Amino acid sequence: MSAVETILAQLTPERLGGLVRRIAAEQPLGERRSVAVGRLVVALAEGHDLGRGPERSRAYMRLVAAIESSVAQLPEMRYIKAGA
Repeated sequence: MSAVETILAQLTPERLGGLVRRIAAEQPLGERRSVAVGRLVVALAEGHDLGRGPERSRAYMRLVAAIESSVAQLPEMRYIKAGA
């Protein structure tokens, strides 16, 4: 199983919600209403090798898609795409 598949297998809406709350709490007070998706990917990938170059880019995009899908299952959270 690849690193990204391992991460995806362990990703649940509840785990993601906890991660969002933890990262938000670590941010300055005025910035706690949102968490950048890149920070979530970095936190989820901690301890995993996502590869290099195109392989890393594909892994990143898969994780972003999974985060967006998981957030949709959390009624108290919204996923907002950059530039939206």
